[in-house]
Formats: sequence, structure tokens, C-alpha cells
Amino acid sequence: YNLKGIKTGVASYKNGVKDGNWFIWNEEGKILYDMCYKEGEKTGTWKYYNEKGVVVKMSCYTADFKGSFKAGAEVAEFFWLNYKQRDQNSPVDKKIFRYFYPN
Repeated sequence: YNLKGIKTGVASYKNGVKDGNWFIWNEEGKILYDMCYKEGEKTGTWKYYNEKGVVVKMSCYTADFKGSFKAGAEVAEFFWLNYKQRDQNSPVDKKIFRYFYPN
């Protein structure tokens, strides 16, 4: 809590290690960060918000995934594409690549 009595964060630990959901709010009580840890490792989808509460960035983390990725009932094909293969990406992904790699 801050001096105004507004909650500014929630943190979760298990045996002294970051574990569970974490939230950070600004001084007005608006959400800034929504994060998750599992046994000290970043996991899940982290969300970053602007001052209006709109998600402006998302980072996806994995924990202990065991197995292999494969197409499912709703997905006909699954494969990874890198920056060099950007011409094969969807229009949205091409915009994302252009944003992060403008040259």
C-alpha cells in the first residue's frame, strides 16, 4: 500500500521463492503489471498496461513443458517461423516483425 492507502502491489512467495500471481498498480490504483511465477521462474502470460488500463505489451513464458507441439483438432498445421522466413507469416505477424525489426 502507498501513503494514500491505495494498494500498489501483490506478491506471492512459497518457501521464500516467487510463486504465484503478482500484480502492480500505479498510485491511482490502475493496474500496471500482471505477472506469474512458478518456483521462481517466469511463467504464463505477463501483461503490461498503460495509464488508461490498456494492455500495451504481453510476454509469454513457459514453465516445465514436457512433450511436443503438434497440430490439434482446430489447427491443421503447426510450425515455427523465424525472422528470415517472415514472408511466410500472416499479415499481422509481418507488422509485428516490421515493428521490432524496422530495417
